[in-house]
Amino acid sequence: MALSVTASAERLLTLLDGDRGGPDEWAAYQRGQRALEKAALGDLTARAVRAGVTPEDFPQVVEKSVLHSWADRVIQNDPRLVWNRAKDRDDKVAAFRGVDLALAEHARIRVASACDINRPSVLSSAGTKLIQHEGKKKMRHKPVHVLLREAGEAALRVKPCFMMSPLTVSRFLPPDFTFDVVIFDEASQVLPQDAINCIYRAKALIVAGDENQLPPTAFFTAGEDEEDDPYAEEQMPRYESLLSLAKGNGMLKELSLRWHYRSRHEYLIAYSNKQFYRGSMTTFPVHSPTGPT
Repeated sequence: MALSVTASAERLLTLLDGDRGGPDEWAAYQRGQRALEKAALGDLTARAVRAGVTPEDFPQVVEKSVLHSWADRVIQNDPRLVWNRAKDRDDKVAAFRGVDLALAEHARIRVASACDINRPSVLSSAGTKLIQHEGKKKMRHKPVHVLLREAGEAALRVKPCFMMSPLTVSRFLPPDFTFDVVIFDEASQVLPQDAINCIYRAKALIVAGDENQLPPTAFFTAGEDEEDDPYAEEQMPRYESLLSLAKGNGMLKELSLRWHYRSRHEYLIAYSNKQFYRGSMTTFPVHSPTGPT
């Protein structure tokens, strides 16, 4: 028995003597194992051995396990990231749509209520009486521009918002008829010279448009002579639309609107979003066939 133990001890000492780096490797292993245990990954080494992971791949296994553990903890501690059933998500989408529609309806009612508060009574002014009188007529009504010239203040209190084209503004509004703000929509389709008669009437100006859309038609100006040198120093810059003028004068603050909501199917805007807007637009997934569109 003593001889067998001695022989075993000699073999072990011989192996240790031939493996000069073994103690250092064992100490490094112990330090690494303690670090894994501190990170709640103490059994990772044994599982890696059972799975046949090579020493070269082990650092990647540790990194992946740490990231998975971190992601799981973040998801568990953040109620916004808790996994829900598909039905629960669908119910939340339906509830959001209902609240969104209710909010839009509430905004409409608020605007109408604000206008009603400022609506004058029938006998409050001569302008109000004139509008009431013209409304009762069956024929021989005053022209619109005459009525607005004589009862403009009362008309603005009854209808504070006017929706008109630049041409109808010149036809129907008196020169001194002014507003708090003038808004141009689809400004890429409006010539600068056609917009002047609207702009001077406002204290503030909002120009909305898309430079990727078609410019105003040049059908009626196609026969105009062009200058020989379009880049002559004395030549003033020519803007083909109100939008290009607003973007080029450097005096108006520019704000990009990136939320696209008009297309009922996301695929309808996907090509334009990629080719013209470099994928910068925020689009919305296709509506459910059973949901509102």
